[in-house]
Amino acid sequence: MAFSDNKPRTVSAPREFQVKVTLAADCEAGDLLTYNSGWKQAVANTATMVVVALTDGLSNEEISVSPFAIVSSITGMTAGGILRTAAAGAYDEATGTRVGYSLSATEAVVLPLLTTATA
Repeated sequence: MAFSDNKPRTVSAPREFQVKVTLAADCEAGDLLTYNSGWKQAVANTATMVVVALTDGLSNEEISVSPFAIVSSITGMTAGGILRTAAAGAYDEATGTRVGYSLSATEAVVLPLLTTATA
């Protein structure tokens, strides 16, 4: 099965680590967000702070984010593989900045604040 970042995504994170941010652009649950003149979708190879959107949101709306989350709607991952950033807040396995690891073919732990190396 080929890697696919399916939407809508299923995302969860412990309440203790959730914080609110105000968006500067629209996003979907599970998107990787970075601060660049406001909270927006992260791009591949971002080297700035990244968090995970826990809900969908529109520009100027306040949503919950977390420094880590479990995403369980991606398919075709390699268990134990590296999860990376792709364009527009999405995920990839091939290129981009490390943001987490796959637990199985369909579930990943996303830790973008801890895994910013591109190798």
